[in-house]
Amino acid sequence: MKIAIVDDEKPIRQWFSYILGKIEGVEITGSYSNGQNALLECKTHKPDVIFTDIKMPVMDGIELIENIKADYPEIEVVILSNFDDFEYVYKGLKLGAEDYLLKSQADDEKIVEVLELLREKLKAGKIPERKLEEEYNSQIVRKMITYIREGYAGNLKLASLARELNYNSDYLSQIFKKDTGKNFNTYLIEVRMEKAKELLLQGNYKIREVAEAVGYTNEMYFSTAFKGYTGVSPKRFASQYKKS
Repeated sequence: MKIAIVDDEKPIRQWFSYILGKIEGVEITGSYSNGQNALLECKTHKPDVIFTDIKMPVMDGIELIENIKADYPEIEVVILSNFDDFEYVYKGLKLGAEDYLLKSQADDEKIVEVLELLREKLKAGKIPERKLEEEYNSQIVRKMITYIREGYAGNLKLASLARELNYNSDYLSQIFKKDTGKNFNTYLIEVRMEKAKELLLQGNYKIREVAEAVGYTNEMYFSTAFKGYTGVSPKRFASQYKKS
């Protein structure tokens, strides 16, 4: 099996070349700092598998995968990525890459495991996309949670978040519930109520000020929501704290 390594970081290329080169039956045909050089070399040293980084100068991993699959569809590609690159990883896999490996989680054993798994799955057929979809959905949910925790004081709506992230609101609702066990509004209320409790315990704010600070323009509506969440009114909650 002939393998090429593509990454703009020399230590990464050296590491992968060393580890993969020790595997019986593996030949490292090249080590490249960008996708353009790797693509040119495919004409003379066509590898069976390419391990490629996503973000590189001259030609990045996405463009490399697109060109590889257009000109050399038989070459298999494994993406090397960082945790924050998953949106690009998803695109690369959709373009035809077979698998991906997070650099932050990689060690010598993991690199060998990915290659051996690739060998087995190439014999049996295509790599299933279920793992990919679950990871991708989790990434989206994490963005939603960040959006809630940073913007709970505003007029947050699932529909507006869907527009911002460019996804269907029903789809976001489904994956959020599956990943967290709670629907979007329930999670938003919990974040707001926990923050309201913190402010009330400080004793420096009026009920109206607390309501506005956690995204409620109507004090009565806030008080009803707070009592539904804690079992007591905001005023009672604050007084109980003072007594204790």
